This record gives sequence, C-alpha cells and structure tokens, in this order.
Amino acid sequence: MSNCAMSLIQKPCPRKRFPCSRCGAKIVNAGLQWEVSVPKYQQWFYMNALTLATNGAATVTPIMVYAPRVLPYHDDETQSQAPCKFDGPYTDEGFQIVGDDTPASGGQWLQDFDWHRFDADLDAWNQFARSHFINVYWEPAIVDDKSGELITPGGWRITLTILQQAIGYTELIVDGGSKFIHQNLAPGATFHNVGNGTGGVGDTDLNDVSEIRHVYYPPAGYNCLSTEPTRWTRPVPTLPVIQNTLHTKATLPAGYTWPASQVGTGPFIVPFYPAGFDGSLNIYLAPPYIDVRHIPR
Repeated sequence: MSNCAMSLIQKPCPRKRFPCSRCGAKIVNAGLQWEVSVPKYQQWFYMNALTLATNGAATVTPIMVYAPRVLPYHDDETQSQAPCKFDGPYTDEGFQIVGDDTPASGGQWLQDFDWHRFDADLDAWNQFARSHFINVYWEPAIVDDKSGELITPGGWRITLTILQQAIGYTELIVDGGSKFIHQNLAPGATFHNVGNGTGGVGDTDLNDVSEIRHVYYPPAGYNCLSTEPTRWTRPVPTLPVIQNTLHTKATLPAGYTWPASQVGTGPFIVPFYPAGFDGSLNIYLAPPYIDVRHIPR
C-alpha cells in the first residue's frame, strides 16, 4: 500500500476498519471462551453428494467443542499482535474392539454410524473414533487501495474439523499365513494417516483417519460476542457432484465449475462441483450449521 499521507500528490488514505482487537480483548478480559454446539447425523455425515439426500439427526447430538486458547495473530488494522485467533482441545469419542467386544457395546454415538451395513464386506472391526476441533479467527476486511472504500467487511470465522475412524478388516490366507486388510470406512473428503501422512480408502492401517472440514459464518449484524447461542451457517449446494462422467467445457451442465486443475477443454472424467463452492466433498458432508456462544473459561 502506498504511503498516502507522505505523498506529494494527495491520495485518499484507506480508512481504518473495526479492528478485531477490540472484540478479542472483550472476550479475553471477561474470562470467556468460545463454545460451539455441533449437530451430528446418522452415518456420520450430513448430505449424500450424489443424491442430495440428507441424513437424520444422530441419536446422540449435539457435541460440544471449545476454543479457550489465544493464538498469535497480527492485526493489520493496528499493526500489532491482537487476541483475534482461538482454538482448543479436540473433543474425542472412541471405542477399541478388545477380546469379545463388538461395536454393539460401543455406545450410542457408534450405533449412529450404522456399522451393520458393512458387515458383509468385513470379518471384524478394530476401532472407532471421532474428534471435533474448532479454529476461530478474524478474517480481515478487504479495502480498495485507491479509494479506501470497503469491499468486504472483516468478521469472525470458525473452521470446524472432524476426524473420523471406522476401521475393520478382512483376513486373507497367503502362503499358509494370515494377512489382514484394514479399511477405514468412515466418511470424509480427505484421508490422512497420522503415522506417515498419507491415507486412502483401500488397504490401510489403524492410524488412518478421514477428515471433514468447513468454514462457518455468523449471521448479519452479529455483535462482538454472545452469551446466548447464535446460529452460524455455511452455504449448502443444491446440485450434486458429477462423478464418473466424461465432459468437455461445452458439455458441462449449467451451474457447474470447470476445475482449475484441468488445462484445456477436455474431455475429462473428474469430479465436477457446483459453481461457487470449493471443489471437495466437504460441501456435502459437513454439518449445515453450528451454534455458537461465549461461556466462562
């Protein structure tokens, strides 16, 4: 940005916008933390990406997630560090199959997964786990460098991350010995392995997790903080993902975006997502809303 105050030719200085430090300081000085109520759904995801059918609410819902920790954050408005970024511990659920245990004894949160639907493809189950985590941060305002006019106001954002495991195995007899093929059958948009960094939907190990992640936005006119629950939402697609279908730019139906990773006009067989959305299954799998408030730490 040019130094408008020192310029020989006077230029309008971009006007200061509401600095997040004012609000963050109120939260910290009052001894408050963020509390987020996350709804859960049957089969551990919200919407089917191909049919747009939504799952019903889980039997055990919601789950509460907290962000008491203040993280380093540089406030562009004040050019100093500010309490404008928070996170907290994971809220965990887990059950490991030991001895004669079965998933049936793992609690209702596990039954919501509907594990019986995979029994025909597995010999047994190993373990189940779910972890919810939030990151709260201030997204700075976007201001026109020349006019100083506001383009997009700043505001709070919450990123919700859900890590999931539903690991079962099949036993193969190879050269007279047993080989166990593990699969993580929990839904996710991406897959990670906490042991080696890679993951997948095929043969894996007990460290594999699937991930669902999305950003949520406060309602219009949201004040600095709220001690009563306030519903934050995300955009929800009204078109399904297009998969396993050959398309060129000319044949791609209206309402879809040509992937930036695909150079040329095609044809290609890749996932095609609705326009205006991130190109991932997160836009279908993540909960459509969260309820947010501030409570004592």
